[in-house]
Amino acid sequence: MRVSAENVLRGTITEITEGAVDGLVKLDVNGQIITANISKHAIDTLGLRPGLAAAAIIKADDVMMASEPRYALSARNQISGTIAAIQKGAVNALVTIEAPDDLVIVASTTWHSIQEMELRPGSHVTAVIKAAAVMIALEA
Repeated sequence: MRVSAENVLRGTITEITEGAVDGLVKLDVNGQIITANISKHAIDTLGLRPGLAAAAIIKADDVMMASEPRYALSARNQISGTIAAIQKGAVNALVTIEAPDDLVIVASTTWHSIQEMELRPGSHVTAVIKAAAVMIALEA
């Protein structure tokens, strides 16, 4: 699978909760549960079911960071980890976050935010990702 998104997290579907229009798909990625909110049409078209191997696709722009541990937020995906690297650009920076169980998440944020939050390699952060920002893919 080749995609332009920075985060391709492979795992196994553990649960699907369907509604009339959309549904929540839970994917176990190295022991971390990633939740996606996708259309019922996509669930049916892809033939998604528990036990199926799949990948969560997340653009780095859709990953927010919090410097405090787990907040009471409406975002379903909150993954704590440690910053492994910061790649500075002219305006934005890519932040590589290493979470437990070999899970790596890449976030994109402004250099101003990096400085304001005093982030550096070794800083503990929580990656925050809304379920609607997570796409589900299957290998061809």
